[in-house]
Amino acid sequence: MLRTQTHHGDYLCIECGKGFTQPSHLRTHMRSHTGERPFQCRYCPYSASQKGNLKTHVQCVHRVPFDNRQYPDRRFQQPLYNYSNAPMEEQLENILAIHLVPGATVL
Repeated sequence: MLRTQTHHGDYLCIECGKGFTQPSHLRTHMRSHTGERPFQCRYCPYSASQKGNLKTHVQCVHRVPFDNRQYPDRRFQQPLYNYSNAPMEEQLENILAIHLVPGATVL
């Protein structure tokens, strides 16, 4: 079944238009587009986009308890820009600035 409504929530993904009600959910989702994997295993080269995936990896592969204190909590980072409430021109300018498109202008 295809989902027809892409905008659900106040925080919109600039890549695919998916909406989220929490900025933290948008930050997590953005990693699927950027490929960012900020949670690094202390025992091998594995890294994960979500802390829960790293926890599963550490417990299953290395067979050691997961010590949450060894992996810093990043919940208090600056929230991403809320695009849904801004005028379209401002949204486009911010997208261009984020992606560093040299010389690009909004018509």
